[in-house]
Amino acid sequence: MSSKVQPSEATSLAPTAKVKSTVGPDTKFLVNGKGKTAPLLPLGRPTRLLTSVCRECHTNVAEKKQSKPYKEMTATKFQSGPNVKLKLRAISSEIIIRGLVFICHGFGEHLQWYEDLALRLTATGLLAFGHDHVGHGRSEGVRGYIETVDDYVDDVLHHCDDMRLQYPGLPCFIVGHSMGGMIAIKCGMARPEYFAGVVLMGPLIKANSAEATAPKIFLARMVARILPYIAVAKLKLDHVTRDEEMKTRMKKDPLRYQGGIRARWAIAGIDTLLYFEHHMPEVEWPFLILHGEKDLLCSPEGSHMLHNQAKSTDKTIKMFPSAYHHLYLELPEVRHEALQDTVDWITARVSPSKK
Repeated sequence: MSSKVQPSEATSLAPTAKVKSTVGPDTKFLVNGKGKTAPLLPLGRPTRLLTSVCRECHTNVAEKKQSKPYKEMTATKFQSGPNVKLKLRAISSEIIIRGLVFICHGFGEHLQWYEDLALRLTATGLLAFGHDHVGHGRSEGVRGYIETVDDYVDDVLHHCDDMRLQYPGLPCFIVGHSMGGMIAIKCGMARPEYFAGVVLMGPLIKANSAEATAPKIFLARMVARILPYIAVAKLKLDHVTRDEEMKTRMKKDPLRYQGGIRARWAIAGIDTLLYFEHHMPEVEWPFLILHGEKDLLCSPEGSHMLHNQAKSTDKTIKMFPSAYHHLYLELPEVRHEALQDTVDWITARVSPSKK
């Protein structure tokens, strides 16, 4: 289906699936390690440890019962490329699930900010999982630095491969915000039939045309070659959300990268966006786009371009009037609606539960 819809009244979870909103850096989210911020590593692309989070459902309904439910795991690792290890930990529980959802966070943030989404997903019988991208949160790596977006993509696909091996036969979805949306799109383009659906919230698809001019891009490439780690821009929290409490929490979050956008990261992102411009018509996988009309960080124009050019027959775009960049951290009425839209869209594409 293809549709353009406007926000409707926020829907609430069923009484049996009610969750409490505890989003923010002070939430109790399942993470491994001792709660210490990962130290900066030497320049270059060193061995890194990605912190992974897995939130499982505790419902008694599902399409398929797994023979080996998750147990408590400490320092469990798998390779995510040469000399790259991903550390896992999960809840110990006899569980029955009906789908997998990878949560792909945005630039500077980490998975603790997606507690609300994880709880809502698991309340419907889905398993929500993910990791802090390299250079983010509790994962290792130079803060806010990457050589190529494909490094993010490889980590995500490898993590999803591992989970699908543990839960064979279940559909896998991906939810991406901002930079995470860019990563999710690149993952979908790399493996067109891999994900059962993609949810993009305020995705980075198109660079600001006023800023990304040919002369500026040329100069940025020169700077990136000489001083790849230098900050060339900085995100303004006032552009992220209108919710003052959320902005205060972001400022106080010790795991959030508060530095600027590094020159090499900027070029890696621009190269990916230029790639999108030539490959959007090839997109055929199902997707939902949620975007704030007042988003000054990731242009809504990019979302409209993807929706208009993609060949997908199952595609939906929903614009939120007056909303800013991060809908999951926006004012309560917008936040809850965007979260529920995400969950409803995914659950509508998962086989009905069998009691």
